[in-house]
Amino acid sequence: MGRVSKYGFRPNEARDAYEVEPEAAAVVRRIFTLVAAGESLHGVKRILDFEGVPTPESARTWSRQFIRRMILDDAYMPHAPEAFADRLSTAVAATLEWEKTYGISWHNRTASEVVGRKRCPDGSYKIIRRFTERPHEEWIPIPIPSIGLDAETVEKARAAIAGNLRPASSDARFWELSGGLARCAHCGRTMRGQNMTSGRGKRSFYYVCPIKINESSAACENRYHRAERLEEYVCRTVGDLLRHPAELFRAIDEKIEAERRIARDPGRELTALGKQLEALAAKRSRFLDLYADGEIVSKDELGEKLSRIDEDRKTVEAAIASARGRRGNVERLETQKDVVLLVYSALAAFALEEFTPEHRREVYERVGLRVSVHKDRPPEIELTLDPSTLPSVDSATGVLAELENTISAEALERVHEEFLRPYRETVLDEETGEWTRVGGQPLEERETDLPSVMSPNSTCS
Repeated sequence: MGRVSKYGFRPNEARDAYEVEPEAAAVVRRIFTLVAAGESLHGVKRILDFEGVPTPESARTWSRQFIRRMILDDAYMPHAPEAFADRLSTAVAATLEWEKTYGISWHNRTASEVVGRKRCPDGSYKIIRRFTERPHEEWIPIPIPSIGLDAETVEKARAAIAGNLRPASSDARFWELSGGLARCAHCGRTMRGQNMTSGRGKRSFYYVCPIKINESSAACENRYHRAERLEEYVCRTVGDLLRHPAELFRAIDEKIEAERRIARDPGRELTALGKQLEALAAKRSRFLDLYADGEIVSKDELGEKLSRIDEDRKTVEAAIASARGRRGNVERLETQKDVVLLVYSALAAFALEEFTPEHRREVYERVGLRVSVHKDRPPEIELTLDPSTLPSVDSATGVLAELENTISAEALERVHEEFLRPYRETVLDEETGEWTRVGGQPLEERETDLPSVMSPNSTCS
């Protein structure tokens, strides 16, 4: 067993194996479900931080890098015993329960060699080592309890972050569409930023398909795209999309249906989990009967079997709590989505072009921006909003507060006066099922009144 437990697990009493830690395991399952449904790593981090979910090892905030490493860690992927049993010793393989699945903690992954030493200020020397990864066939699998995820969810989460790279920056500029937001429409690769310097020393900035740089200019038919023009076009188009709530509502409804298909019907899931609890209770009762009849003669053996059942019961109970939480989250969404979306519509409509590139990037990640860049026609812009991760109205107000130093005072005041304050005073009309402003007009009639402060002289083409 490693020196530090993986998140969601803890050492057992004998400290010779891991066991599932129910509360953290529920957080793990939620993270995988959110990412599998399309939420960005940054979006998951913001949700966990806003809700005050305790961080691993008492860190100040959640880390996107930590979440990424978790998603790629085989400790959270369920494995059938036959997939790794032939790499175990006979004694360890004999302890496996073949009807169960296990996570895998890989040992012997790295090799180290001493490459030098460094003199410390106190006169002592520090050994410098170089670490390299061993061939996969030399890794040693250590089976650990399943954390309660299914392979489909883990695979979808991994696929979702496969092209999710860190946004690029340099001493010259911040590339707000790098890191997976902009992709080549011809070959699907992630566009990357490229600096060019003319003979007179003037620097120009382009987004380009990486295959043109790594292989040859003729390897992809796409061209070099001026960074400023592409970013300005995206800024204007995203602002236009966010200023039309009716279109966003349709997208959100589609996402709700997609989330339900991915996460399965909570009612059916709860029924299945309830049956698992009943089966575990029956199994426990059978072991007690066998002990009473003398077929299990060792009290230690009985205790070990009951301990495993109790461990499985805790895992199922945590899964039930998580499923109930997802159902409550969908119900909350369905009553707040209009108000939340209008908050973000207001934010983007009034202030998006006034953000710094870094803050604009944050908005793009929040709304799930995807840009498909073509050679000779305008880019395709898509917002892949995930309804399960939209924050509350209070949280959205907090986002505006964070950006007070970025948005002009005039624009911020207009957001508060014309959108936030009125729409926080809304009620749900039980007869029509629509959110209506107190003493005012229905929400959908409001969209044509949205004033725009996007630059009228913008040339984003």
